[in-house]
Amino acid sequence: MYRLRQLDVDDKVCKQISPGVLEKIYPTEVIEQCVQGSDQWTGTQRRVRQSTALALVLFVMMLALWSRLNQRQVWQKLGGGLSKLHPENLLCEMSSSALTVRRGELGSQVMEALMKTCCQPIARWEQTPEAFFGRYRFMAIDGTLFNVADVQVNEQAFGRSSNQFGKGAYPQVRCVLLAECGSHTVVGMQISRYDESEVHGSHALLRLIGRSMLLLVDAGIISAGFVQAVRNRGGHVLASLPSGMWEKGPRRRLLSLPITSGRC
Repeated sequence: MYRLRQLDVDDKVCKQISPGVLEKIYPTEVIEQCVQGSDQWTGTQRRVRQSTALALVLFVMMLALWSRLNQRQVWQKLGGGLSKLHPENLLCEMSSSALTVRRGELGSQVMEALMKTCCQPIARWEQTPEAFFGRYRFMAIDGTLFNVADVQVNEQAFGRSSNQFGKGAYPQVRCVLLAECGSHTVVGMQISRYDESEVHGSHALLRLIGRSMLLLVDAGIISAGFVQAVRNRGGHVLASLPSGMWEKGPRRRLLSLPITSGRC
């Protein structure tokens, strides 16, 4: 199983993952089904035929792996080998503006459907017992910020940080992620504005919590309503409680666990 901790500190993820690996995770037939179910793609009138929906989906994934390259360079890496087999094909000569238009035509519905279909917990007790605590599967919710392109539409949609010296360098997107701890697999994601609290995104992800899951969250997200929502879905929560929250609980019980060999 691929794990980030197997990489050297100065290594790059793009050197370890190729499009062939992604094809095993996201089968071609599943991508095609998600494309056919997208109103954004099927409802768009398209004249450019140099790129298919399948190629565009892989292209969007590769943009995340080859994040230091511009999108035209990523497209050439993805389809560069075809130019040697079919020199008459202009597949690799698409301009940056054409790629931007095609990405807009693809929209977000395909990627959302693909994540919902393929991004599922994958840890198995036989392979990764550390992903479980007894019969409970370790899951975690946390938020982070990602920089996006410094264009006006992104600033209007997502906002950007600022201080006494002025605006931040880039607009930023707040992403709240639900991940499986043992495999580091992201199974849910909620995207919002930079200035929106990660608490809202955390509650939106609770629909993905199932029975026999032990959910890890930090003190900035935890609340009585959050815990009750997880319990209503059959899951459990492990969190650091804010000051005073323990005393306000209607039913509380302090557990005393023996500590042996540095583990509880």
